[in-house]
Amino acid sequence: MKKGIFEAYYLNYKDEEGAIVPSKTQATTLLDHARTLIANGAIGVAITYSANYGQTVDIDNGYKAGQWKIGITGAFQADVMTKMEGLLGDTYSDLQGKMRIAPITTMSYETPPYGEHTHEEVIKSDLANIKALLDNGWTVLGWQNQDSGTDGFAVGGGVSKRTGQYPQELSDVVQATLKQFATNYSGE
Repeated sequence: MKKGIFEAYYLNYKDEEGAIVPSKTQATTLLDHARTLIANGAIGVAITYSANYGQTVDIDNGYKAGQWKIGITGAFQADVMTKMEGLLGDTYSDLQGKMRIAPITTMSYETPPYGEHTHEEVIKSDLANIKALLDNGWTVLGWQNQDSGTDGFAVGGGVSKRTGQYPQELSDVVQATLKQFATNYSGE
C-alpha cells in the first residue's frame, strides 16, 4: 500500500483587512482542496482539529461505526468542522467517507477529564491514529493559520488556551510529532 502524505495546510481565519473569514467559507476552501487531492489520487483526506475529549471519543466512535457525520459543535475550529459536515451532506456529498476530522485532544469538559487515561496518553493515541491514517494511504492536512504561522500547527488555541488545559509540554510533543509527520510522509 502506498504511504499517505502529511501536508501543512494554511487556512486563513482572517482576511487581509483583519476581518474574520466566515466558517462556511473556510470549510468550502478546505473541501475544495480535499476534492482536488482526491481527484489527484488521494484515497481520503483528514484535517487536524483541536478537540475536547468528548469530541475525540465521538469522532473515533463515529468513524469506527462507518459514519461520515459526527455532529461537531462549538466555536473557532469547531464551527468550521460543523460547516464542513453540513456541506458534506449537501454540495460535497461526493466526499462523504473520504473527508475526516483527525482530532488532537487539547482539553476536556468531562469528569474524570480523560476517563481512565492521562491527557498525555490520549494525545499519544490521537497522534497514533493520525499515523495510522498516513500508513493507510490517507492525506492528512496539518491545519495552520495566522496564530500558528507556517512553522507550526493550529493545535491548542481558543478555549484550551484560555482555560490552561493544554500545557506547553504536551504542545511541544504535538508540534514535534506533526513536524516529523511532515518529514516522514512528504510524498517524496
